[in-house]
Amino acid sequence: MPAMKNAPLIEIVAEVRWADGISTRPPSFVFGADESLYVRLGILLGKNGYDRLERVQPEGVPSQPGTVVYRYRRADEVQNTLYQAGVGVFTANGLPPYNAWDEFHPVVRQGIEALWESKAFENGNIPVELTLRYLDAFTPDHLGEMTQTQFIDEIVGIKYQAADVISKMAHGTQLESLRFNAVHSAPSGEKLVLEVGQGVKDGQAVLVVNTVAFSQEFLPESPDAMLANLDRLQELLHELFFEMLGRSPSFRARLLGANE
Repeated sequence: MPAMKNAPLIEIVAEVRWADGISTRPPSFVFGADESLYVRLGILLGKNGYDRLERVQPEGVPSQPGTVVYRYRRADEVQNTLYQAGVGVFTANGLPPYNAWDEFHPVVRQGIEALWESKAFENGNIPVELTLRYLDAFTPDHLGEMTQTQFIDEIVGIKYQAADVISKMAHGTQLESLRFNAVHSAPSGEKLVLEVGQGVKDGQAVLVVNTVAFSQEFLPESPDAMLANLDRLQELLHELFFEMLGRSPSFRARLLGANE
């Protein structure tokens, strides 16, 4: 697929969850959590240049599984990637400028290898769940004359037709807001989520599209096995995104540039 000249990406997140952090587990709070994992991760990630450690939650506050407690950043001027860790969760985050999965993949690999070396999974005896998320914000530069309703109709493929009483009440004025949320589950346990709604970026109204793919729970055999699962999720989301783009040649051209 061609690279985008006008990418709408806000963030890409590759996430590993295990133990109580898995999304299907009931919510709970952990008091006095052992923070040795965060220290081990900090040492390992620091070897790759991510040596700026930031605590996100105040010390002493009970942590909810699946929420971030620490953030690991680079000390140099390159700040478009970072790692996060919490109770049963670890993420590798990519921020603009983001060009391609192939460029972000080594960052994900370094993070997963550090997580594996930190003994977070007790030698692979704990099931894990992998998630890949693309968060995009489409500005007027991306949308052109396309309205939010037209985007959901033409790109997402869902047509909204207001009831007559609503049209009469609104006196033909433009639709103020429209949200869309779809969750698809495979028999294997994998899930795909597509969310569309309004948002604000740099003080400007934007259309936010959140696409998320969840793996089924599995016992991790190695970092390579986990990366292979993430690669599969990325291929799924990549194919979904470009299939939607293909529904409108003019919209596709605005994102890819005139010389695709």
